[in-house]
Amino acid sequence: MTEQPSRYHTMLKAIDAERKHDEAFFKNLNESKTMQQKVNAGFVWYPVQVIRKSYTIGEYLEVEVPQYEFNDKNGPFLCSLNKRLPEIEV
Repeated sequence: MTEQPSRYHTMLKAIDAERKHDEAFFKNLNESKTMQQKVNAGFVWYPVQVIRKSYTIGEYLEVEVPQYEFNDKNGPFLCSLNKRLPEIEV
């Protein structure tokens, strides 16, 4: 009798497949795009000066960079936090 893979093993296989896909995607991106294209797509911060780096609760990386003033709305960093959140009626 063949045993069906457990949910745990199925999830591990799916996670491994996703990791391999992401690895191939970023390797291809790194090899095929110019630095300016990577910057414009928001994948690279260049040039950047790191003032401080540390780990926070949950081992999240925290990086402090200097604040610059730019003529355009968002500057060189693409961040969803710069977008205005919709107002919620209470």
